[in-house]
Amino acid sequence: MAPPDGESAVVQELEVVARPPGPALWRARRGESEVVILGGLTPLPHSLEWFSPRLDRAMKDARLVLLPPKASASPLEAARLLLRYPSLKTRNMRASLTPELRARLERTAASIGRDPKKYDSWKPGVAGFMMLEDFREQGGLSSAKPGSTLARRAKAAGVDAKPIEDFKASSLMKAAANLPAQTHVACLTAALDEIDHEAANAPEAARAWARGDLAGVRGRAAPAVLDACLQQVPTFGVLLERGTAEAVSDIERALAKPGRTIAVIDLQYLLRRNGVLDRLKARGAVIDLPPE
Repeated sequence: MAPPDGESAVVQELEVVARPPGPALWRARRGESEVVILGGLTPLPHSLEWFSPRLDRAMKDARLVLLPPKASASPLEAARLLLRYPSLKTRNMRASLTPELRARLERTAASIGRDPKKYDSWKPGVAGFMMLEDFREQGGLSSAKPGSTLARRAKAAGVDAKPIEDFKASSLMKAAANLPAQTHVACLTAALDEIDHEAANAPEAARAWARGDLAGVRGRAAPAVLDACLQQVPTFGVLLERGTAEAVSDIERALAKPGRTIAVIDLQYLLRRNGVLDRLKARGAVIDLPPE
């Protein structure tokens, strides 16, 4: 059966109904090397408890844990920084909005206990990301998990951990410094849509993620807010491709050395067609599920 449009064929081949406990894991193997891959989901509640006996067993023999890129360099965070470039400051941002969008922004700000004046000195797209971050903070949601959890577990187990390879985003920031007004409005609208969706679905999406229910995650997780707003910006495609390529490159380096590595890769890079798993398989790695 052909995979749904835009979805990884490898993920669909390995998806099973009888899931072992814990979030979804995959394994890439080549010779005497293997990388156990944990698919990450953003955001996750700070209070979420999740257990994975397979991951715990893998950690005991691991030589390295690959964490998501540093906040300043990850593709999603870099795209957020694009919108925070200093030239994107403004005055009285709300006055530039339609009455309907302004009223929606003000209702959302009130719902998360923020004064809408806080956002008036930023252009609409920046304000949208700030509101999304404020919503997650107010709602107890974390954008750092599950990477931060794996970092703590690696430290407790005495396993080295490092982020996926860094890359420079300065040129992308300059290229996007003068985004058109309609893109900013699209970004603000997308951020408000994301807030509404996460308010209704994030807790259940997180619970589905914790039990390895990818169908439940797909049904509850919204498309990334950046997909909705930055698809109009050519540099967004560069960001997405760079994030995928860096993850594949680091895993390839791990597969060149004997032993086991654990990697945390966001599901958006794993589940999409020609994503991380598809590319690893195309390069000759064996992709399967870790043993129970």
